Amino acid sequence: MKAPTEPLTPHPDLANAQVTFWRGLTFKQATITLLVVSLLSLSTGAAQLYLQWRGMRADLQAEIDRTLALVRGSAAEAAFQMHPELARQLINGLHALPALAAAELRDNFGQVLAEIKPASASPPTVLVRALAPSFADILHYRLVLHDPQSAPEASTEPGEPIGTLSLELSANALAASFLVQARNNLLVTTVQILLVSALVVAVFYWMITRPILRLSDAITEVDPGAPGYWTPPRLRGHQRDELGMLNLRMGALLSAFQQGLNQRDVAEQDLRALTQELEARVQERTCALHSAMQDLDQQKSALEQAFGELDSTHARLADANDQLLASINYARRIQNAILPASDRIRLHQAEIAVHWEPLQAVGGDWYWFESLANQPLIVLADCTGHGVPGALMTLVVASALERILHEQKLRDPVEILYALDDLVRKRMRQDAHDSVADDGLEAAVLCLNPDCTQARFASAGIALIQLDADDRVKVYRGGHAHLGYASLPPPRRIELHRLEIAPGDLCLLLSDGVTDQMGGEPQRLLGRRRFIERLKRSRKAKLHDWMLALEQALAAYRGEQARRDDMTLIAIHKND
Repeated sequence: MKAPTEPLTPHPDLANAQVTFWRGLTFKQATITLLVVSLLSLSTGAAQLYLQWRGMRADLQAEIDRTLALVRGSAAEAAFQMHPELARQLINGLHALPALAAAELRDNFGQVLAEIKPASASPPTVLVRALAPSFADILHYRLVLHDPQSAPEASTEPGEPIGTLSLELSANALAASFLVQARNNLLVTTVQILLVSALVVAVFYWMITRPILRLSDAITEVDPGAPGYWTPPRLRGHQRDELGMLNLRMGALLSAFQQGLNQRDVAEQDLRALTQELEARVQERTCALHSAMQDLDQQKSALEQAFGELDSTHARLADANDQLLASINYARRIQNAILPASDRIRLHQAEIAVHWEPLQAVGGDWYWFESLANQPLIVLADCTGHGVPGALMTLVVASALERILHEQKLRDPVEILYALDDLVRKRMRQDAHDSVADDGLEAAVLCLNPDCTQARFASAGIALIQLDADDRVKVYRGGHAHLGYASLPPPRRIELHRLEIAPGDLCLLLSDGVTDQMGGEPQRLLGRRRFIERLKRSRKAKLHDWMLALEQALAAYRGEQARRDDMTLIAIHKND
């Protein structure tokens, strides 16, 4: 914390400051209490009014139903006898119904036997007009009267209709009655609000405001020169609550101020003594520094000699590095020499493109293309490791494949893989139980017919992806087998796949360095599914353009992430 640059001074009017009633805690407490109680009471009152409105409607409907049930027999008799006097007595008896506006008794010929017409009333108030529509659905009632004597015996069907009894209630009268109840509730709620607010304010003043004022008056009596001798006021009833804790902590704070003042005086005395001691030490250290400067001059000469030797060592390391780079570049030329020449990679009625990109100058991915008896043969191998060790493994695989194709003259993809497993084990001396090395490879062999319409495919760990002109994908998965490893048994079974290649189809062989790239947001492996999506989006008419767009899409997915393995793509596109 940054210390203040100037001491704090008390406000000149602080001693005579008075808090007005309108800014005091009592007024704020009264205002907040009144608002809170008002909101709670109004919310409760609104809920009560709604419940009263629903209850009033339910009670009214129940009373109308009971009344109609009571007069059903008398009304049916008056309608059956067409007796106007009896009908008038019945209608006049309905005046007891609340808010009755009109009533009418008719016989089955439509003749009015007796009726009560709506009486003229004073204009309703604005509130009555606003509330009246809420009773609109319970204003009209109609009772069809039946002759019980015309009903068949032991039947639940009513008899022949002999008339109707209709009632109409006044919406304004119902609304006015409900408003009287609402006004009474409002008056009661207002009185409750005022009483509760006054009681809460009185309690707050006695319990909080009054003790705070006493504590404030006592704080104004603190002596700035001796704050530790302040006597806290007694706050009865607040020894164990927050105000009591505030009183105690104020006393402890002032005592700490007093202790700080005392320590300041002691510190000033110690500072003067320390200043004198430091002056003596400075003089002593000046002499020591002069001696140290002489020692530094001697060390500087020794460092200059050491730096000279270090420069000579750097020069020797740079020379060794140049020789190492030259060896690696020579190894790259050797590895490029065992790859098929680009002018030899040609297919009849199909395009072929190869993307070979080792992780370092040389790598463990290797491919071969050769036409045997007018049938193109393509081999892709992913050897253990990358860099120089992986490149040495590719030399072993290339030598073994040369013997398989030209000495053993094998042409079946499955037989080629079995023979490759056997030769790699023997040439790496990994066919014995005491073998120290444990290196091998994954490989795939694709053999095409002359016009590239059919193919045979076998694989140990490398898949072939076939994409047709309609972006339908078929994946020929290589068996979970590895070739040449001393720690793994020879593959038991390698499956042979036969492919039909239609015009527009794309066949793609790829090493796992393609799908094992990290990238995207969030960071994840590319994987086969996301690779196929980018393969579809990169489609171009020419295979060369297609592969270039695919390489750009893979680089965009990888972003700033470095590649993790050697990467090889071999694509064959059947011409339309």
